Amino acid sequence: MGTREKFDKDINEVYRMLGEMRDLAIDSINSSMEALDKLDEDAAKVALRNDVKSYDLMRNIENRCTALLMLQAPVAKDLRKIVTAMKSSGDLNRIIRYAKNISTLAIEMVKEKDEHFKKLIGLKGMKDKSIDMIEKAMKALLEENKNLAMEVYKEEEDVDALYEQIFRELITYMVEDNRKITRGVRYLLAGRYLERVADHACNIAEGAIYITTGERIAPD
Repeated sequence: MGTREKFDKDINEVYRMLGEMRDLAIDSINSSMEALDKLDEDAAKVALRNDVKSYDLMRNIENRCTALLMLQAPVAKDLRKIVTAMKSSGDLNRIIRYAKNISTLAIEMVKEKDEHFKKLIGLKGMKDKSIDMIEKAMKALLEENKNLAMEVYKEEEDVDALYEQIFRELITYMVEDNRKITRGVRYLLAGRYLERVADHACNIAEGAIYITTGERIAPD
């Protein structure tokens, strides 16, 4: 096998593992939000298990990328693909960690025999939008599609707007009835975690653009 063929095989395996991490991330977010909505401890444990799998995948990706850097001495686009893969694995791992945090909130409510005082419609909207961002960001990364990556940034504004709406609503509830403060804070934390998921999806989208153009998007 020639040097180029070896590189292509190895980098393709790295991106296959990134796809596996994407699937774990989406599964974790769906399960953690189901756990919070239904106060289901079994659903909460999915993200806890996925967190362990994600960490192992991230370390495997890092090791493979390090080997490629040391043995192949890549330049230009090849180098950008390696660097982006390492960074994106970290972003996906963080996404799964945030899902784990939401699951922890659900487990706390189950143990305290707590109940919801409102429907989690806003949080579900944030969840759906965040998952869509992950799917688009990863598709943009795997297909090196700049236009699709830019769509992810537009959706982040929707997630931020939903969180602001949830924040204002929950503050009103908590001010009117201090018995709702603990639950309200948990809802706010869940929203904050989902907002951070969206931020990491944008990081992955930025990586797709970097691979394609060699340019970085300047922060706002």
